[in-house]
Amino acid sequence: MDLDYLHIIYEAFIGSISSVVDIAIIVIPLMIFLQFIKEFKVLEKIAVVLNPFTKLLGISKYASLPLMAGLFLGIVYGGGIIIQTARDGLLTRREMYITIIFLALCHSMFEDNFLFIAIGANPYVLFFGRFLLAVIVTFIVSRLWREGKKKTSTKKDNVDNIYYLTDYCCNNKERY
Repeated sequence: MDLDYLHIIYEAFIGSISSVVDIAIIVIPLMIFLQFIKEFKVLEKIAVVLNPFTKLLGISKYASLPLMAGLFLGIVYGGGIIIQTARDGLLTRREMYITIIFLALCHSMFEDNFLFIAIGANPYVLFFGRFLLAVIVTFIVSRLWREGKKKTSTKKDNVDNIYYLTDYCCNNKERY
């Protein structure tokens, strides 16, 4: 009977190691590729090309770089660029929220998708399903949420909005 437990532990260990190796084979080259994209500023060039897409979503060209960073590099990079762009006073409150909605539904399109494909997910359903859902939901929200008067938000307003959003998401009652 002790042999059965040892066999189960052995199989679990070998299976876990095999899964970690499979994921490492995907993630390590992908992270190297993403680092090259960052170093050669490919995202900034893509953002200029995708300006019509951001207009469709009802956001300015300044939101295209956070969108691209979130799509290709992950939600952490995209969120960091959203915060920096908001601090620079380039995004309105509405644009920040719409960008965050899109990235919440559709971020890390390569890294996440490759990981799910490695465990057997259908790549077409995964990629196009996430992307289409994000476009549809973001489009609907952007059409329903119209800004009343064209108020240029200040740097302080945008930073306060980010802090309120962070406080709300983290259930933290303190202001920074």
